Amino acid sequence: MLALLLSIVFAAFYYAAESSGEVLVVASDILFVLVSGVCSVFSYLVLRRWGTGGMMGTARLGFFLGMFLWFLGELGWTVFEVIMNVPIPYPSLADVFYLCGYLPVAVGVMRLLSVFKNQIDRKRILVAIFTAVVVAGLTGVFVLQPLLVESTDLLSGFLDIAYPILDLVILMPCLLVMLTFSGGSMAKSWLWITFGLALTTLADLLFIHGTLTGWYYSGHPAELPYLWGYVCLGLGFQIQRTELG
Repeated sequence: MLALLLSIVFAAFYYAAESSGEVLVVASDILFVLVSGVCSVFSYLVLRRWGTGGMMGTARLGFFLGMFLWFLGELGWTVFEVIMNVPIPYPSLADVFYLCGYLPVAVGVMRLLSVFKNQIDRKRILVAIFTAVVVAGLTGVFVLQPLLVESTDLLSGFLDIAYPILDLVILMPCLLVMLTFSGGSMAKSWLWITFGLALTTLADLLFIHGTLTGWYYSGHPAELPYLWGYVCLGLGFQIQRTELG
């Protein structure tokens, strides 16, 4: 209920402050730092309580490192935009932290998935393939098509393609892990974690499309899936911390 309330509050904030200009930019940047920071703290609490041992140890460590790096990315974005007055700092040093955050998450989830590889049946694989096809189709519409029309520099073009690919790299194994745990004690936490990563994937596609076609601005409501994604991830970590052994 608290996660739902926060999500509604975030949406109401963007709606109420949409015409506030520079105030919205600063307020939304600070909000991202706070929300991503809380999310990384929750992932750390999971790691501190259950440690790096056992079948999920690598995944716990990977998510903590990933969330902390994403927090540093949000902090870097805020420094560039609010303090250094760089409008929409993309690409920037913040992207180094964002991109590096994918690696430990991918390693951790892949390691966990390898433990349960014998339980991955054809039905689960088909669901994962269908999801991958949907994400690939959305990437074609939101990213590849505008890239063929709009002029952009090489680095921006590389990042525009890299983010959806990396999103898929961590979303697919998380989806398979969630389906493997379906009906078990760990199902609920992985459902929220997977949903959070799915929202992050959607947000990346909207952000990239917006920067390519020119409709995005800092504080745009299209940022909401990022915030909702952090809320879902934090909820998943909280469930792991309190309910799992």
